[in-house]
Amino acid sequence: MKVFLSYSHVDDEVAHSIESILDSKGIPYFRDEKNIEAGEEIKNEILTGLKGADVLLVISSPASLKSHWVNYEVGVAEILGLTIVTYLTHPALELPSFLRERKTINSLDDLRRFFERKGVGSISVSRMTEGNYDDARGIVALYTNLFQNDGTNYSPEVLLEFLTSPVLTDRHYGVLENVILVAKNGEVVTGFIFCHYYNQQRRAMISYYAIDKSDESTRSGAAKALTAKLRDILSAQQRDCEYLFFDTLCPDPGSTSDEETRERRARPALFKLTALSLGLRAFQFHFDYRAPRLSLEPTAREHRSTLLCIPLSGRSFPVGVSKALVLDFLRFIYIDCHGDCYRPEDPRFGEYQRYLLRLVASYTESLPEQIPTD
Repeated sequence: MKVFLSYSHVDDEVAHSIESILDSKGIPYFRDEKNIEAGEEIKNEILTGLKGADVLLVISSPASLKSHWVNYEVGVAEILGLTIVTYLTHPALELPSFLRERKTINSLDDLRRFFERKGVGSISVSRMTEGNYDDARGIVALYTNLFQNDGTNYSPEVLLEFLTSPVLTDRHYGVLENVILVAKNGEVVTGFIFCHYYNQQRRAMISYYAIDKSDESTRSGAAKALTAKLRDILSAQQRDCEYLFFDTLCPDPGSTSDEETRERRARPALFKLTALSLGLRAFQFHFDYRAPRLSLEPTAREHRSTLLCIPLSGRSFPVGVSKALVLDFLRFIYIDCHGDCYRPEDPRFGEYQRYLLRLVASYTESLPEQIPTD
């Protein structure tokens, strides 16, 4: 865990006391006086410090609430998904709404205990192995909290069976390697990634990427740790994956939940920033992309989504990507990644294949010659 200290220089004495606590616990931290040299561009250095941090510790005082830099740091930390902790210099201080909703600490002793708590910011990430029932149950519990069982996602029962059964690698379209990563804070599952690597195409697709939003102390750390572990696995010499894809739902125009709408809008940016903090770049394709139905069941439906891609193995994209390359990507996502939803012997297999092929054909007609990326 790394802490970024956000404060006004009027509160230097308090900042120094907090520094002493962090030093005594061996917790690395960023403080402008320590990390920014004379002559360096302050804004760039602050942004670098925030990208490398897991926790933003705001020293809230009458002076800091008026500080341009403190407000800037809190805003960037929000975008990056950092855990934000507020230390109050005055217990009766009236905080703005964006800080009132965060964890608030009123004394140095409480702050010391906060950093002493078992497992605070200490994230372990491991690859799921066959028969690991404890991790499987933890994943299913978090999955059930985050994903609706409405026909657009797998049921908890199907997911548990998948996680506790031998992982099949021989599929209709070649060799598939399932990479299931689980992040834990102590013994509690705080996040997971389901990724599927196709070695013939040297491409991978994330099907589920989940972080426990209620665990403020480890939320950003879990995202970084999971993505870093996945990067290392996919970039290993025996795989040398070229492209990693991820799609995330767009806001639903009919939704009545402002929170859900905000979360969906923020996910592409958060994914990009998590990738950037690990030295990667996630590109967003700008066209009307729809995630396919997961089955032929009447309740299953397509979803308007945002398609993102992290080029690996030193690759990158220009500002505009050719229609031919995007169509190649879409054939991989639809046919390779989703095409094995039914086994070849299942009577529904042929019908589902034709449905996926129709989706690809629709893009052949609708896509422009260049697809914008950012």
